[in-house]
Amino acid sequence: MVFLPCLNEAKTIAQIIELIPRSISGVDAIHILVIDDGSTDNSAAIAACAGAKVISNAGNMGVGYSFRRAVAEALAGKYDLLCNIDADGQFDPLDIPRLLAPVIRGEADFVSGTRFSNKGPIDNMSKVKHWGNRRMTQLVNSLASQRFTDVSCGFRAYSREALMRLNLLGKFTYTQEVFLGLAFQSVRIREVPIQVRYFPGRKSRVAGNIFQYAVKTSRIIFCTYRDYQPLRFFSGIAVVCISIGSMFLTFLFYWWLSHGAFTPHIWSGFTGAAFVFLGIIAFVLGLLADMLTRLRAGQDEVLYRLRKDTR
Repeated sequence: MVFLPCLNEAKTIAQIIELIPRSISGVDAIHILVIDDGSTDNSAAIAACAGAKVISNAGNMGVGYSFRRAVAEALAGKYDLLCNIDADGQFDPLDIPRLLAPVIRGEADFVSGTRFSNKGPIDNMSKVKHWGNRRMTQLVNSLASQRFTDVSCGFRAYSREALMRLNLLGKFTYTQEVFLGLAFQSVRIREVPIQVRYFPGRKSRVAGNIFQYAVKTSRIIFCTYRDYQPLRFFSGIAVVCISIGSMFLTFLFYWWLSHGAFTPHIWSGFTGAAFVFLGIIAFVLGLLADMLTRLRAGQDEVLYRLRKDTR
């Protein structure tokens, strides 16, 4: 299944559907799914006329929600492979076989296109967006303890094994959450360099507001990290709180050694003690959440087995 999320892409979606290869080595049949996320133009009708199966969301639900629907459709339809590509012409559909090749050969279960295999600038990509993508990749790399070059690309391929492992919750987007969720489950991940085109003056349907995109995406990333690595997550908070508290207490202790009294900085002691207490609470929460993570792991495994048995 080739999946295209769509939001007001009437100008390009027919051309993209026509360019999708109808014959790929190692693939017996190729079906195209378009999920219309509340378009106000005639994107859905154009996609249907071009030969795609079209599903329409009840309004603008977000690309993350659309991707979850596509995964559900792929699993229900017993597809062995899923490839998602944007409908705006940013990516070349003729690269789909290159993306699928590592999965077909059994070398990976999740393959993502990377726009940044070369460190040079990309034509018409703003410096702010380029910088933001780099920082987002560094963040995911540090959390997943792996090395990727592009965690936000919307051009990807999945084996059925990877699809059965996905347990996504974000509606706004899914790109970084997929990387973290599959990396934490030790799914084989590979990146493939791809060509990308940015059009002058075009506004992203997902990241129209860079600040809003950064805030919402960061929230999804940290929630995913918290759910899979709670002890590390809360221990980090504990270390920060205890470190701040220790500085206040050290200052008060130094003042007492120098002046023989706590006044007028007794406030420093109360502040330091409060931060240390918060740090201890955070660490205890981490221990409790780490135990609950075993339940999450069990639920993921149950979901995986249910999906596998359904096949």
